[in-house]
Amino acid sequence: MIQTIYLPSADDSAQLIQNAWDSFCEQARKAGYDLNDDTAGGWLKDGFAAGYCAGWNDIFGIIKDQMGVEKEVNNILNKGGEK
Repeated sequence: MIQTIYLPSADDSAQLIQNAWDSFCEQARKAGYDLNDDTAGGWLKDGFAAGYCAGWNDIFGIIKDQMGVEKEVNNILNKGGEK
């Protein structure tokens, strides 16, 4: 069976990382960490992005979810005539 996988664009991937970074900074500040513009915009963000990409790969999650949805839709359609 041939399946089509839709992946986010480079801009969409960058936005996912930026959203995660923004959320991280918000939580860190709430926890009392003093993130200033120099640290938040430099090596700390680079380290976060590297860890984010290594620890949570959105691309694999997207592929897995798309394959799962297709499988479930096929199951529903195949069972549609059974009562």
